[in-house]
Amino acid sequence: MPQTRLEEAIRAGKIDDVRLELVYQPQLAAQRTDDGLSLVLLALYHGHAAIAELLAVLKRDLDVFEAAALDALPRLQHLLEQDPSLARARSSDGFTPLHLAAYYGHAEAVRLLLAHHAEVNAVSNNALAVQPLHSALAGNNPCCVRLLVEAGADVRAAQPGGQLPVHQAAAQGNLDALQLLVQHGAELAVADEQGRTPRDLALAAGHHQIAAWIDAQACDRLT
Repeated sequence: MPQTRLEEAIRAGKIDDVRLELVYQPQLAAQRTDDGLSLVLLALYHGHAAIAELLAVLKRDLDVFEAAALDALPRLQHLLEQDPSLARARSSDGFTPLHLAAYYGHAEAVRLLLAHHAEVNAVSNNALAVQPLHSALAGNNPCCVRLLVEAGADVRAAQPGGQLPVHQAAAQGNLDALQLLVQHGAELAVADEQGRTPRDLALAAGHHQIAAWIDAQACDRLT
């Protein structure tokens, strides 16, 4: 379906054009794309945080997904108190609020959602089929990774393609996350569907310290 001018401006990161579209029609900030995605999330997904904040100010009443993604804690708290089941709700593109908070690195929002019984191992209802732990690792957010793991996140959960959390951490050079995953039962001698181990991915990304640490763990097991 054709995009609106506002959507086109959001995707392109043209904040002045976004302001121009909204100056006389601020109610447009509450519109959604044809597939039901909020414009706030559309802006965030395209890496335009300033536009997302602008839309949020005009929209005011953020939904639970927007509140989680923007770290709007008072609004998130209010929504969860009114309806605790929102902690396990699904956005139009299949994510839970916990996926979004974890991906964007909002530790307090993650804590709040977990306190309201968000499903720590929820699998997104989309082609990515990721859990919140995968989202936290994709966003390279170590504090959120720790919160999720300590809340019982499955450290051996695979994404499509066979990638495990240890593959993600190694590829990103995130030694703290990798150590945490191993401490909670993750294995390092595992390959994805392309035959790549965490060590392979670390080396491919130039993370030689990670590869050396993995080698040291293998040596320790042999002694």
